[in-house]
Amino acid sequence: MTGFKPTGNVVFTDTTNNKVLGTAALVSTDTAGTANLSVSFSTVGTRSISAAYAGDVNNNASSSALFSLAVKTTPSISLKVTPTTATAGQPLALTATVVANTLNTSFPTGTVKLFDNGVSVGSINLTGSAKTSVATLNQIFSQAGKRTITAAYSGDASNNAVSSASFDITLSKANSTTKLTINPNIVTAGQTTVLTANVTGINQTGSVTFTDATNSTVLGISNLTGIGNSKNAVLSVAIPNTATKSIIATYNGDANNNVSSSPATAIAVNKASALATITTNTLIAGLRQVVNFTASITGVNPTGSVDFTNASNQVLGSILLSGTANLKTAVFSTSFNSIGNQVVKAVYKGDLNNSTVTSAPVTVSVKIAPAITLQLTPNAVNAGGLVQAQVQLTNSETLGAFPTGTVEIKDGGVVLGRVNLSGSLKSSSGSISVPITLSGARFITAVYLGDTNFMSVTSVPVLVQVKQTAIVSIIPTAIFARAGFSTNIIGLVYGTNPTGSVSFTDSKGTNYGTAALTGFGHMKSASIIARFNTRGTYTITANYLGDGANAPGKSSVLTVNVL
Repeated sequence: MTGFKPTGNVVFTDTTNNKVLGTAALVSTDTAGTANLSVSFSTVGTRSISAAYAGDVNNNASSSALFSLAVKTTPSISLKVTPTTATAGQPLALTATVVANTLNTSFPTGTVKLFDNGVSVGSINLTGSAKTSVATLNQIFSQAGKRTITAAYSGDASNNAVSSASFDITLSKANSTTKLTINPNIVTAGQTTVLTANVTGINQTGSVTFTDATNSTVLGISNLTGIGNSKNAVLSVAIPNTATKSIIATYNGDANNNVSSSPATAIAVNKASALATITTNTLIAGLRQVVNFTASITGVNPTGSVDFTNASNQVLGSILLSGTANLKTAVFSTSFNSIGNQVVKAVYKGDLNNSTVTSAPVTVSVKIAPAITLQLTPNAVNAGGLVQAQVQLTNSETLGAFPTGTVEIKDGGVVLGRVNLSGSLKSSSGSISVPITLSGARFITAVYLGDTNFMSVTSVPVLVQVKQTAIVSIIPTAIFARAGFSTNIIGLVYGTNPTGSVSFTDSKGTNYGTAALTGFGHMKSASIIARFNTRGTYTITANYLGDGANAPGKSSVLTVNVL
């Protein structure tokens, strides 16, 4: 209160029931005074308190305005979490119990807010009877680990706000479940199948390992995909080796979910149908000639060996496969000591992944290779000239008789003629005259076409020098001449760089002169000065005498009228 050094007492009254609470002496300063009274109330409720000063010699009496005072009690609050042992994702009941003070006659009302590690997880209204109220919040925590739970009561008109002691609970990892499906569940070796693992848990993350439990082989690892508490991991894989396999999918767990494995799921892996083919480097072979047979096996990384068998299924040889991936080969080399058709097959024995398979047969015709010689007479001719070809074939083997059939005489790829053979004992022969039209060095061969027992052979080439027939023409300077006067006559020769000379004669054999060729290349010329002493008609011819590369040639007739 204020005044001039106020003294005396102040009376405090609860006007709600007009009860004097007590009197307190002023402690004054020059202009104010203070009176303090400690008092307690035995019942809760709102009180209207007044302070009355009686005055002194210097100050008049005065009263304060009413002061409203809410009288509350502090309740007790306890917290429990059930169940006390739980896993991540398991529902928990968070129960706060608020009990009113003994001085309070009714149960607390209002709300309780619940906290997880200091973060609010929800607020719920109290319900109660007598002097006790309860609030329960059902809560799911998706993360494993320690949780510190507290409850805070908000208070009401007769109860103060209050907070509980903390309640600690440690959540274990959730138990996940894993299921495995396989589609298709019957495959051949090397065929791809799809493994799908379905994992349920609490917002599970991480990966799934797919294992062939038959031999503890890891087939692959795949990450989970999807949303929520049911996710899938998918692996496309070709299961190696044949047999019935047991596949297990193992979820590897994460921070909130335990590891789990599916039951073993069966998949039947059957052998692949392998494919076998056989080829040879020749379909016609001579006695004791080495022949190569190549077996090609297509499958799922085929391994093992191939048997090469004859028509009687007798094994001629067994060769291991070589190569990489799904196509491998085996090469077998052999020779035959008898003539006729030899049938060979490739028999693949199979392995864990591939079935046994036999190729279609390949047939090699085994024949005698006769010796062949060719003689040509003469060994130098003019283009278009005839050459006598003499052919002889000899069988040096103990098997068989003499070769029969036909021999072709060939200039390169051109057939000049055909010889029908005749023979006795172990030898055959024949001859023919053939024209050779192309000039230059010609290499002539004899090609025996073969028969049932003897194979085709070719002789060593025989050289024949063939001269080109030169092309000769005559050019007059005039077709009329005067008796006793000179006339120029020119001969042209076209050939292979022709050399030598040209003579000019008439139909009576008179030689008017011979001149050497001059010029360059394939066209050269020779000329004379001729004198006709008597009148008449003369027919002149240019005669090329030839050289080492060109055959002789003659021009057409030139008619000269001499006046």
